[in-house]
Amino acid sequence: MDNTINSILLWTAPKIQKDVVDWIFTFNGWNLDNGSNIRVVQSNHDDIWTIDFDTYDTPLQDGGGVLGKYYRKKQIQLILSVKADTPDAFNDLIDEIKYQTSKTEWKLKIIINWIVRERTATCTSLKFNRKNYNVTRVPNVALTFTCVNPHSQLEDPESANFISQTWSFQSSVIYQGRAETYPKLFVTMDSGSSTWMRFELNWYVIEINTSLTAGDIIIFDGETKSVTVNDVQVVYSWPFTPLNYGENIYSVHNDWNYSWSLSYFIKYL
Repeated sequence: MDNTINSILLWTAPKIQKDVVDWIFTFNGWNLDNGSNIRVVQSNHDDIWTIDFDTYDTPLQDGGGVLGKYYRKKQIQLILSVKADTPDAFNDLIDEIKYQTSKTEWKLKIIINWIVRERTATCTSLKFNRKNYNVTRVPNVALTFTCVNPHSQLEDPESANFISQTWSFQSSVIYQGRAETYPKLFVTMDSGSSTWMRFELNWYVIEINTSLTAGDIIIFDGETKSVTVNDVQVVYSWPFTPLNYGENIYSVHNDWNYSWSLSYFIKYL
């Protein structure tokens, strides 16, 4: 408490923090915080949820320990404050919130630092926590989304395009995302014919041994872990590896002319 001696205040209570986090949330294009009658007062989207370990089969095998960790599906819970001018308008607003959040597997977008980060999400719980005296306002509506993909990403992918290369081409990507991301390589055969093609990322080689001719389109898809030639899946030699934070070296190899594009999403933990 404050004590005053000889008109001097010996202790002053700290000021209340008045800064407000600037979040913007939308689901399926519908604003979950419109700045007036629906406000997001709390969110746990920054939390990292369940992580599973891949460990050695026996404790003494190769020294034991953890081989790797895997991020599973993530839950994001928003606490909303909802109000309306009249009881009828309030009931209508509750119905609207139920309807707008009822879509399955739609885009949940959160604007952070004025940049949109998106996830594919489904509303798995909506609790209004309404009492008999909540006639025109409820301060703690709990809205929970479950996201199958554990990491958020930018709306549009980054890409690098190269036209009419021959034999081998090597370059690098400076990846700024904090979560790993799997790229896609799109290759078009410009001329000639070949029986192989190789894609190398951070010294891991994925090679196919398939007849290729001018006009063929080859896709090395790290997202689906597949390689296709003209939309037909083909056998490849090595598992896909992701882009990691920092510099990543990649290269494309073939003995005829080809054009290609490397595409990837920046992802966040």
